[in-house]
Amino acid sequence: MKFSNYLKGSIQHIPWIGKLLILLGIYLIGEYTFALITVQIINAVFPGMDFLQFITGFDKINTVDEISLQQEHALKIYQFGTSFGRFIVVALLYIYLTGENAIKSLSLDKNIKSVNYITVLLIVMASGAIISVVYEWNQTLHLPKSSAELEETMRRFEDQAKIQTEVFLRTTVFAGFIVNLIIVGLLAAVGEEIFFRGVLQNLFFKWSRNPHVAIWVAAFVFSFIHFQFFGFFPRLLMGALMGYLYYYSGSLWSAILAHFINNTATVVAYYLMNKGIIETNIAETSSLWAALIAAPFLFLLLRYFKRNETSLSIADGKRLDDSVLDR
Repeated sequence: MKFSNYLKGSIQHIPWIGKLLILLGIYLIGEYTFALITVQIINAVFPGMDFLQFITGFDKINTVDEISLQQEHALKIYQFGTSFGRFIVVALLYIYLTGENAIKSLSLDKNIKSVNYITVLLIVMASGAIISVVYEWNQTLHLPKSSAELEETMRRFEDQAKIQTEVFLRTTVFAGFIVNLIIVGLLAAVGEEIFFRGVLQNLFFKWSRNPHVAIWVAAFVFSFIHFQFFGFFPRLLMGALMGYLYYYSGSLWSAILAHFINNTATVVAYYLMNKGIIETNIAETSSLWAALIAAPFLFLLLRYFKRNETSLSIADGKRLDDSVLDR
C-alpha cells in the first residue's frame, strides 16, 4: 500500500476537536513552509534582495514611497505564494486526510441560480454601505488606559497593513491592475472561502449542529486571523454575510462570488483613483444615512436569496429550516 493511500481518510473517525487541532497544525506548518519557499523564490528572482530582512523590518517603513517597485513585486509574489499555500493547499490536504471528495466536501459541485448572481452583487453593495459605517466606528475604539502600550502596538500593525494595501494597489498600468485582480480579487476570494467557509464553517457545524453558531465562529476566526483589531468588526460582519450566503445556497460559489465582488470593487476603485479618473474611493465612503437606507434592502435581498435557493446543510445535505430571517 502506498504511503499516500495510507494517509487518505486517516483522520475521518477522529472527533471534531481532534480534526480542528490537526487542521491548526497543518495550517501552521503550511504557513511556515510556504513562507520559506516563497522567500527563496523571491531571492532567486531578485538577486541581491534580502526579502526576509525587508519583510521583518517592515515596521520601520512609514510611507509607501519608501518601497521600491522591485520590493512591491516581491511583496505580491510573497502574498500569492503564502495565500495559495496556507489556504488552498492546507484545506485540500486536510480534506484528503478526512477521506472526503474535495469538490463535494466544499460544495463546489453546486452552483447558484443565474438570477442570484445579480442578487449577490446587490447584497454586497448594500452591505458595503453598512460595513463602511461599522469600520469608521471600529477605528474610534480604544482599549483601557492600562493597555495603552498594547493599543499603540495594534495601531502600528494597522498602519503597516494600510501601507501594504496601498503598495499593492498603487499601480497605474493595466498589467498591474490585472495582477491585483488575480491576487487580491480572485485568489483571496477562492482561497479564503475554501478555508474559512468550506472547511472551518463545516467543521464548526459538525460540532455545534447549529448553522448560526458555525457561521459566526468561522467569521470570528476569519476576522481574528487578519490581526487587525481596528478592522475586526467590519471583517466579522463580512465573514458572517458570506457564511450565510453559503448556508442559504448550499454552494460555496455564492460566498466566493461575494468575496470576489467585494475585493474587486476596492481594486477597481484604487486603479481609477491612481489614474485620476475618480477622486475618492466610493467603496470606502462612509454615510450613516446610506447605511440606514441600505439595511432594510439588505434584509430583503438576503430573504429573497434564501427563498430562491435550496437551503441545505453545509455539512450533510439535510434540510435546515431554522433561519435568522424567519424568526
